Amino acid sequence: MSDRLIPTVVVLDRICMSKTQLYRLINAGEFPRPVPIGRLRVAFLETEVAAWIEERSRRREEGAEMRRQRAIRAVGGRS
Repeated sequence: MSDRLIPTVVVLDRICMSKTQLYRLINAGEFPRPVPIGRLRVAFLETEVAAWIEERSRRREEGAEMRRQRAIRAVGGRS
């Protein structure tokens, strides 16, 4: 994937959240910052958005594995 600029509307479609929530994540440092492309327009680097999505997916898988391990320990600890 190249460092293509994608508009906010495409980003919102890919991450399935509101524009307000997107900017909350950006302000919290939890989402890649947009690139100014005009006086009143911004876009996002496609590679950074894809990496953010991948990271969220990876965390979900790790979280599921951690919950599974906790459940095994909980059941194994009962007699």
